[in-house]
Amino acid sequence: MSKKIKKKETQPIIYGYFPSFDYYAHARHPLDDVFKTKKSYISHIRGFMSGIFECCSIIDMKNKLTGKEIKAIGNNSEEAKRVNRVLKYPFQLYRVDYGDNGLRIYFGISQQYRLVDIVAIDLKHTYFN
Repeated sequence: MSKKIKKKETQPIIYGYFPSFDYYAHARHPLDDVFKTKKSYISHIRGFMSGIFECCSIIDMKNKLTGKEIKAIGNNSEEAKRVNRVLKYPFQLYRVDYGDNGLRIYFGISQQYRLVDIVAIDLKHTYFN
């Protein structure tokens, strides 16, 4: 084997990892272009992820989360059809809107399978539009 291949094998490859939650990984893989002026994104996403574990219903999440509002996305809408086509289980989709800062979180809840899936973290409101 050449040295070039050995070097590639030793470097960690991170797929589906959001590096801003780990300070070491954030130092190695910075997201400064996204989070340069919007430091509140990290705290909103942390609060949302902890709220999923602490809250037992959507009403409880609406009261505890810092988002402007949590909206249910109808299963017949174009957003829901696109997302449910990709997912393994059918989910009831919701969107958390954080107001004017450009952050939306799309997540799904499956009552039948007792699952929660974070579908997308949309920083520019362009994921479905």
